[in-house]
Amino acid sequence: MKAAVLPSLALRVGAAGVVRYGGETFDAASGGDVAAWSRRVRRDAATLLDAACRQLASDPAAYPEYDPAGDVRRRTSIAGGVVL
Repeated sequence: MKAAVLPSLALRVGAAGVVRYGGETFDAASGGDVAAWSRRVRRDAATLLDAACRQLASDPAAYPEYDPAGDVRRRTSIAGGVVL
């Protein structure tokens, strides 16, 4: 599990853009590194959003403003980045 996380830990986002820490210096991250990092961030965000939606739907009395029928993530399917 640690090996899967290590590449993303080397990347930093800041005023200089996305950079890779190389021990003593920071170098510009490659396009492939940035793309992989972006995919991981989107995947993590989708996982957290799904968990939040499940929590909201599990206790309607605690979240009366939440309408599961209006939740776009429940009304659509996304496959390969395409909304179906």
